[in-house]
Amino acid sequence: MTSLFRPALVLFVVLSLVTGLAYPLAVTGLAQVLFPDQANGSLVKAKGVVVGRDYPALPILLMTGYADQRERAFGLELLIRDVIAKPFTLTAICGAVRAALAPQRLH
Repeated sequence: MTSLFRPALVLFVVLSLVTGLAYPLAVTGLAQVLFPDQANGSLVKAKGVVVGRDYPALPILLMTGYADQRERAFGLELLIRDVIAKPFTLTAICGAVRAALAPQRLH
C-alpha cells in the first residue's frame, strides 16, 4: 500500500503544476504573442495608460439567475443597460435588446 503512495503523490503534484500553472501560463503567453491587441481586451491605451474602451457606447445586458443582481448592479447604470432575471422568455430578451440598441435620449 505504501509503495503506491509515493508515485501517486508525485503524479498528483506534477499534474497539478502542469494543469494549474504551466498550461495557463503557456496559453496566456501564446495569446499575447499571437494576438497582442485582443489578448488584453478592448482597452484603449495612451502612453501605456488605459484611457477607455474601444466600444464605450456598447450597451451591456446582464442576464442572471440570482435575484439580488439587480440591486448589486445599482451604481453601474452607465455600464449595464438592463438586468434580465431568469427564467426569461424570448420576448423579454428581444425587448431588452431592442431597448438597449435604441438611440438614447439625453434629458
